[in-house]
Amino acid sequence: MRLNTIEIRGLVETSMLDWPGKLATVVFLPGCNLRCPYCHARDILGHPEAAESIPVDKTLEFVSRMEGWIDGVVISGGEPTLHPQLPLLVAEIKSRGFAVKLDTNGTRPNVIECLIAERLIDAVAVDIKAPLDYRYLELTRTVFNLDDLRKTIDLVMN
Repeated sequence: MRLNTIEIRGLVETSMLDWPGKLATVVFLPGCNLRCPYCHARDILGHPEAAESIPVDKTLEFVSRMEGWIDGVVISGGEPTLHPQLPLLVAEIKSRGFAVKLDTNGTRPNVIECLIAERLIDAVAVDIKAPLDYRYLELTRTVFNLDDLRKTIDLVMN
């Protein structure tokens, strides 16, 4: 697996909203396993080819230039845990001295558990869409195991 094969479809150079108390750069990875009708990232989900692809090396160069200005990097999406190269990207950002926050829908707890175990992420935000019952599946227009989301919540809470 190679880092340069990961897709980046969006970049916010500086944000004071995405990581409370920190100034961060936000990197958006395309694709999601949910189909929420109100999604803020619809343009990089349904038609990722419509959003400009940003080369990984250019993204990392930009992040490196932000040393001393930003506190960390937020990796968002879409759903970043769908990308097998995510641990490589996070490790590369960490090796440059930046903290990393993951924004996730929480449906892939095994990926999150590995990132935590490897100490690759410093913060996690889980976007809870609805009560954890049949309404969650209706709202997200997707079928998945709600126990996976519950496991992610337990991981993050503990």
